[in-house]
Formats: sequence, C-alpha cells, structure tokens
Amino acid sequence: MKRLIAPLFAAAFGMACETACAVDTVNTQSSATQVGTRSSVSTNSAAGQTSSTQADATEQLQAQFWGLSLEEVRRANLLMKGPRGAFSAPNITPVEVLGIHARSDAERQKYAEQFARILRADTERVLAWTVAHAQATAKLYPNDPVIDFSGNRIRPMVDPSVAEAALVPKTAITPPPRPSRKANTRTPSRN
Repeated sequence: MKRLIAPLFAAAFGMACETACAVDTVNTQSSATQVGTRSSVSTNSAAGQTSSTQADATEQLQAQFWGLSLEEVRRANLLMKGPRGAFSAPNITPVEVLGIHARSDAERQKYAEQFARILRADTERVLAWTVAHAQATAKLYPNDPVIDFSGNRIRPMVDPSVAEAALVPKTAITPPPRPSRKANTRTPSRN
C-alpha cells in the first residue's frame, strides 16, 4: 500500500517521484528490519505489533512530508504529549514544534528556514490553484458576477466603512441605525 501512497504524496508535495519512491523503498526495507527485530524480541500480540508498525509507518510518512528524520518526528510527537500539546493548536506542524523547542540558536534557525521553504511552496500552490479556479469560473460562467446582490431582499446591516473596505456595493447594504440625539431632558436640580 505504501508503494501506492508514495507517488501520490510526492505529487502533492511537489517532490520528484523518483525521490519519493527511493525514500519509500529505503523506508520499507528499514521497516521490515525493524518489524523483524521487534517480533523476535517482543512478546506482544499480533495486534500490538500491527499497531506499532502502523505508528512507524505514520512517523515515516510525517518525516517524508516535513523533510525530517524519524528521530525528529518522534521528538516532536513526544513534545506534543507535554505542555506544547496543551498550548498549541492541534494542527501545529512538527517543524514548528521542533523550532519552538530548539536546543540551540542554530537548530532554531534550521527549522525556521525549513518551515519558511515549506510555507512558501504551499503558498505558491494555493495561489496557482486560486488563479486556476478564477480562470475556470470566468470560462464556465462568463456573464455571472461572482457575488450577485441584486436578488437579495434582505440587505445586511453593515457599517459603511467596513462594506467599503470589503468592496461590497453600497446598494447592497443597510447602514446600522444611528443613536438618536435627544435634547438634554434632565430636569435641572434644585438646590
């Protein structure tokens, strides 16, 4: 199954298939060795061995995704079991965890640069997708506005300055009611 997954992940993460497949082959061989070692040493049940093998496969995939070693992935996972897991969003990356918990300035810089490269590559993919989506929408629906407010009977109450910043047409909004200015109705105090 991993042989089928590696090319998919390679395409998703912009890696050459040869690289991902070569890494997959190395990981498969090392997994076989590790599983063989575990089964000869361990007295766990078959289910326990399967679970352990699945954890190794998950860690190997994480290592491939993020460009980390297995030891780095395991350290990040261990850190997430402590306070970092309680303080961080559940979708924090292993690279961020390792950068936050770097053991030296050089290590912190290494993870910062690695994360910057990963984030930039992802941003480029997202922007390419956004452009492709906009082009497809323009091709498939050339005469339709992206947002059509003309049939909207209920106009949202929006502060005009917010609507202007969001490029919402003025005809599509209802300004919120302004506080009324009542004359001073207090009765003068009699002292």
